[in-house]
Amino acid sequence: MKSRLRMWGMVTAVSLILLLLGRCVQGGEAIPTETIYLNVPQAMHQAFKVTLEDLKLDETYELKFTNKEANFTVTTQKDDSNELIAFSPLVSVFNSDEEMYESYIQEGIFIPSDTEPEQYDFDFQKIMKDIIENEKSIYKVYYPDSSICNPSVFYTFLLYTANDECYPTDGENMAETTELVEAFLQSKNSEPIGLEALDKIKGFSKNSIYFLPLADLGYVYESEKILCRVMYPKTVVYCNYYASFDEVGKVLFDALEEKSGGFWSGEKECTGYYNLRYYGNYFVKPYEATVSIVFYSGNGRYQHNLRLRENFNAVELPETFYNKKEEQHGI
Repeated sequence: MKSRLRMWGMVTAVSLILLLLGRCVQGGEAIPTETIYLNVPQAMHQAFKVTLEDLKLDETYELKFTNKEANFTVTTQKDDSNELIAFSPLVSVFNSDEEMYESYIQEGIFIPSDTEPEQYDFDFQKIMKDIIENEKSIYKVYYPDSSICNPSVFYTFLLYTANDECYPTDGENMAETTELVEAFLQSKNSEPIGLEALDKIKGFSKNSIYFLPLADLGYVYESEKILCRVMYPKTVVYCNYYASFDEVGKVLFDALEEKSGGFWSGEKECTGYYNLRYYGNYFVKPYEATVSIVFYSGNGRYQHNLRLRENFNAVELPETFYNKKEEQHGI
């Protein structure tokens, strides 16, 4: 009898050990079996990480970010093989000094907005003319190079600005407007800025004006917590973001429109698009335009909220012409 009881005891102990081991294995983290390489803007990194977690794809796939050839690539250059997934308005960024703000209103640099009452737009034409005509101009303008945005976007914006916020017509009007744009770009008071320099910014000095896609401003703000003032120009152009991918990268593209969550955790329609808007401050078609920048630390905790206007004067880009201009002028 004792031996039988001893045997049952041993069987029971072994069973308990196996049960506990099974639970540990089931409760442990799954090891991803495949890597997806991404070459995307820095501002998109957190959005794609959260998207994989929301859809439980992180149990199968691991994300690695690279500047080289990748399974999933996002660029601001349009071609026949990529898909538009997001866009971001080109905004102007200033020092946050209140006295400077008031003085710019008095000088007519910040003017009453036509799109939203009691708000102000940035009349960049006044600055542009001052830089072209005044060798001692105190203003310094930084504009995004190709590492941030398709250069034709800013060139388009300059053409609108130089021609009284209207797209110039072919012929003499275009020739005269282009001459003004070239004079501005060749001035010592205008300078392109790339991602490497943008990462080193510690503040926005007075009389310096930065033009950046709103999403990139969000990334800079998140990284450095820099105080600034964001203004919409009288005419706003968009920087578009296009995705290309192989069979592995298509997992991420499909994730843009997949639903995640549930009753207790909250559902997300178009999970990837939602996260691009929420974490990357991008504008995406399935959701309303972002009207405030919400900045998060690396662990996803809320840091700061910068309210922006809901309405501004946005215009479409005539892409065919400006792709040619980009090659011609090399900006």
